[in-house]
Amino acid sequence: MSFDGLRVGEPAASAVPLMRCRRDACERYGASPRFWQPLLFRDVATGHVEGNRRLAPCRSRNGDAMNDPLTYFITWTTYGTWLPGDARGWRKKSQGTQLPQPLLEQWCRRQMNEAPVLLDDLQRQKVEAVCRQHCTIRGWVLHAISVRTNHVHVVVTADKPPKTVRDQLKANATRVLRSEPRAVVSESIWTRGGDSEIVDGEGDLERVVFYVNDAQDRKDRDT
Repeated sequence: MSFDGLRVGEPAASAVPLMRCRRDACERYGASPRFWQPLLFRDVATGHVEGNRRLAPCRSRNGDAMNDPLTYFITWTTYGTWLPGDARGWRKKSQGTQLPQPLLEQWCRRQMNEAPVLLDDLQRQKVEAVCRQHCTIRGWVLHAISVRTNHVHVVVTADKPPKTVRDQLKANATRVLRSEPRAVVSESIWTRGGDSEIVDGEGDLERVVFYVNDAQDRKDRDT
């Protein structure tokens, strides 16, 4: 069987792995543990994504768990714009999406030392450019990125744990935002931490990329 010129199970020489979810990684990073996961390839010459119908077996923890790349959907927000208890819903570590809690949001807002940070068009362009550059330097596959006024979405395949990927991208984004033109002078630019999810399969990858590239504008998620 072929897929856009590639034979399933025999990726072209230019193909690179997009995702191989393994049991140890799923357990470690909170995704639903599965014993078998599809192996995806992107042909870097054509940009096409191939789903390999031969399933890749998960491995046990017997060494570096991140030798194989995983695909992540990573999100982080600017300081003070999406507090715990937010009426739009909010994410709690290891517990997923939470319902609004107005009293909690009010309490968090009273703890803030500075005004919320919103990025203008130039600042957003700087963040996107440095994230793309860093992914290229690291050899990570950047599937989609959307830098909004109050948050950043990244869909990336990397051979590092999601926290490492997120923190490196945030650090580089902070560096360019501290520089002219349009330097951010606030002491805090980002909310601490962020949200990371393992992308599970080709269909999930397509849905996440669509959300990042298109659905954000439809939902007016800039503010």
